[in-house]
Amino acid sequence: MQNHLINFMQAEYESRRYISRDQISFEEKKKIVQYLENPVSCGLWHLNADWLPNAGITEDIWMALKEETNGKDKIAIRSGKRQRYIGLNEVWWRKISEELHSTISFVVGFFDYLARQDAQQPEDNEQFGAEHETVQQILDLIDIEPIKKKYSEALELFKSSIWHSEFKAIMSIGDPIRLNRGTFLIQKGPRDGCLAAISWDPAPLNDLKGFLSAVGKVANTTLMPVFSPEEEVFAPYFIFLGMAFDLIIPQEHLRPLVGKAVAHFTDENYTDCVSAIGLASEDVLTQIYETLYREQLTKGLTLGQLADELHAKAAARFKKKEESVPDFSSLYPDIKAAVDDANLSPARVAELLRKLLNLSAETNRHLQARIDKIGKPERRVAIWPELVNHSVNELIRYRNAASHKSRIPIGPMECRRAVFSFVVLLRWWLRERTLIDWSKSADEILKDSVERHSKG
Repeated sequence: MQNHLINFMQAEYESRRYISRDQISFEEKKKIVQYLENPVSCGLWHLNADWLPNAGITEDIWMALKEETNGKDKIAIRSGKRQRYIGLNEVWWRKISEELHSTISFVVGFFDYLARQDAQQPEDNEQFGAEHETVQQILDLIDIEPIKKKYSEALELFKSSIWHSEFKAIMSIGDPIRLNRGTFLIQKGPRDGCLAAISWDPAPLNDLKGFLSAVGKVANTTLMPVFSPEEEVFAPYFIFLGMAFDLIIPQEHLRPLVGKAVAHFTDENYTDCVSAIGLASEDVLTQIYETLYREQLTKGLTLGQLADELHAKAAARFKKKEESVPDFSSLYPDIKAAVDDANLSPARVAELLRKLLNLSAETNRHLQARIDKIGKPERRVAIWPELVNHSVNELIRYRNAASHKSRIPIGPMECRRAVFSFVVLLRWWLRERTLIDWSKSADEILKDSVERHSKG
């Protein structure tokens, strides 16, 4: 079970041509973790541009292809060591036009071939042809040297900022794509008439913008950070979670549960996704309870019941007692004795008056304090900060909605908010454990935690 998520994510990477997590640098993973811990604070960089289908390098290739095939009804194409013939019918031309003018993968695949050619890397024609059939057919048909010469600056830009030895020249919507200086995701592509891409780092998006501008494929480009609305900022949350999974969730026993949540999200089974996140959150709350209170929890408690138990125990131990009203009855014996004393001295009278004034002053302070508290929240005895408290409450709400089939809709955004709340809870607990002085007693550790996070 512990390898469930890793196997799942590897299968996802292979089936959808995701980059391997091992190809992402540690520095990039740290940036992803920062985003996962607080997406709105970090924001995302957005690249937007108009796609120019009949312009730039693809139009030059199209014209060269037309000239080369003029008057022909079929062409000979190399397929590895073999040669095959393809009829130049309407279906073939439509397919070539679609991939040539309306995909980024064609452009980067073409330059990937040129870069590998210049780097004198050994070519696997069968693999390249399988991945880039259209590029391979065009390479077999036209003289690429004039185009290579015309776009020589773009080729150098591609080699310096886009290409690397493990570069995958297939750019699909929603898949992480690693360039020389970082990773990005495409949200909309040329078939939508535009290009929309996102990253936690502006560098790869700026490089992509520069390259596509150099080959004449985009116009009206904008690159800026986005912090709102949260639907846009949270959109790639599950994908980013998979890319930095080993850092964001170091506790291996939690990974199968989160792995199930990721699998359910991918299958659009959003209710079960939230349920799996709820189970992982229950595990974390159990860790907190048993670490701070050194007691084993009753089995079968829900997420809400676990949170209530944690708060109730802390409140019972550390809630400040209300000060009692000053008691004037303590003066009654002294007053009676003074009345009965025929030889009452002025000093004794002064002493009684002083006690009466002190009690009056204490009563005034007590009443003023009670008045000042009116309309103010009571002192909150808490074992975690307000952000974590909010996250736990969100988890409870979504978990209850998933469990009771309530009217609260569970969709993609609710799943993203739920897994984000889980990440907030887990990351806080991992940091909180490092702040504990384990040489202290359990009561002292609990007291320190309450003092760190209680307000009022």
